[in-house]
Amino acid sequence: MGLMADGVPPRHETGGVPSPSPDESAGLAWSSENDFRAPPPPPRRPAGESAEVQGEPETATQSWSTVWSRAAALLLIGVGLATVIIVASLLLSTKKTTTSKAPPSSTASATTSPLIAESITSTPAQDEEYIQSLNDRGISFSNPKEAVLNGKTVCQNISAGSTVQSVVTDFQSANPTYAGVANAYVAISVRTYCPQFSNLVVGM
Repeated sequence: MGLMADGVPPRHETGGVPSPSPDESAGLAWSSENDFRAPPPPPRRPAGESAEVQGEPETATQSWSTVWSRAAALLLIGVGLATVIIVASLLLSTKKTTTSKAPPSSTASATTSPLIAESITSTPAQDEEYIQSLNDRGISFSNPKEAVLNGKTVCQNISAGSTVQSVVTDFQSANPTYAGVANAYVAISVRTYCPQFSNLVVGM
């Protein structure tokens, strides 16, 4: 080992790493509050993009509203058509039932005289003679017009095919008071308003 110029032997210096103090060790392990920074705010979207994004829920709501409106309209149309079909079916069914239950047409038209109640005409003098003939046989009506109508009804029934006896029986049932003079009533009515049937009341 050589000596230095001033006679002092050189020192051997070794490089070392200084040991951190306890405070410095804690500082390395835990960062201070100042070391924490708030996260940066999210980037702002352009104005157009933001409006588009915000408008999407409204568009979706309008789309669903449109769908439900159309569905409701279709439902109402379907119900209306079903109602019309049901009503039409009921009407047709009722009509068929009525037609099937209708009694067979009478064959009286084949034997009916052209003289019917609607076409039976009479003069005032003829009606007065009829009323007088009834009164002579003890038959009176409070309303002369009603008496004339009844007399013409007798002719209508006989023209429709009823027998004289059935007409007499009907008169007796409707007018029990005049049951004893029913034959005279029918005979006078026939001779006055439908003389073509006079042969049916001979002797009455």
